[in-house]
Amino acid sequence: KSENKDPKKCYTPATSDEAEKIMSEYAGDNLLIVDCGGFDSDSNRVALFMADIIITPVAPSQVEIFGLQNFTKILKEASEKSGRKIISNVIINNADGRSRTLIEDVQNYVSGEEYLDLISVVVQCRADFKKAYGAGLSVKELNSKSKASAEIQALADEIKTLF
Repeated sequence: KSENKDPKKCYTPATSDEAEKIMSEYAGDNLLIVDCGGFDSDSNRVALFMADIIITPVAPSQVEIFGLQNFTKILKEASEKSGRKIISNVIINNADGRSRTLIEDVQNYVSGEEYLDLISVVVQCRADFKKAYGAGLSVKELNSKSKASAEIQALADEIKTLF
C-alpha cells in the first residue's frame, strides 16, 4: 500500500533493487503474478530473471511481431546474463477470427524463435469480454457456456500444464 499521495510518483516504476526486494519477499511457495507493461525497464528485467513462467499476450498484427522481435532480443540477453534459458509463452490475444493470415504470421514467427513458445489457445476478440468487464464479472460468470468462457477455460487449462 502506497502512502505516497503525489500522482506523479504513484506510477513511477520500481527500481531494479526495489522490484527484486518486492518479488523476493513474495517468492517461494507463493504464486506471484507480475503484470509488466510492454516496455523494457530495469524492473521488468528483474521480473524476467526471477520468473518461473513468462506469459506474453500478443495481438495478431505486424506491429506486435516487431515488438516480439525486440522482446526476443531481451530474452536472449537475459538468458545469457542469468546462465539459464529464459523462454516466454506467447498467447495470441484479441484476435479477429477473420484475420487468419495475421494469426498464422504470429504463429510462424513464434514457432521459429528459440526463446518463445506458443500457447495453442487463441483468444478471439469477443463482445462478451467487454460486456463482462463492464459488469465487473468474469466471462464465466457472465455466460459460462459462451465461446469466450470456453477460450478462457482452455487457456487456464494450458497455463496449468506449464507449472
